[in-house]
Amino acid sequence: MFRVHTNHLFQEAMNPTAEPCGLGISRQNLVNMTVFGLQRVTIPCPHDLWINRKPVDNPVDKIVLTGLEFHAFHGAFNVEAELGGRFVIDLELQLDLSGINDRLEKTVSYAEVFETVKLEVTTKKYNLIETLAENIAMQVLLEHQGLETVLVRVHKPFAPIPGIFRDVTVEVTRTRAR
Repeated sequence: MFRVHTNHLFQEAMNPTAEPCGLGISRQNLVNMTVFGLQRVTIPCPHDLWINRKPVDNPVDKIVLTGLEFHAFHGAFNVEAELGGRFVIDLELQLDLSGINDRLEKTVSYAEVFETVKLEVTTKKYNLIETLAENIAMQVLLEHQGLETVLVRVHKPFAPIPGIFRDVTVEVTRTRAR
């Protein structure tokens, strides 16, 4: 039998300003563990191990949005500018998600990112999807300050190519200047 004892409620009552960690234990609290009633071990709250780490230079946490589809008017040919076509956008948003404690303001709103992309794709016209991808990446970084790196893929599945193909994709990665 393994039991974990805490004086969590006592600590919270004595120090109501103690911020709870994601595990429901105040950061200033210690967890007392009793194993088989024979040994008592005291360890710091596991959340402190995450929250106190140094910021990483290249965050590995990602939010991925795939398959954002829009009808727009990008292309080098007149027929593309007149009739438009289908464009599919994928994004990988890299940011540090440690210590967000289930709070929206500590991350990035998917809905707001979607609106940023939608405005860039549907209200402007570009000859090249390379330019579209670049501008999406820059606008997402500009409007969403918590992001460190953005990878954007622009798919043009019906590009005017005289042949059989599945898709044309341009991929750009942009990182916020420090």
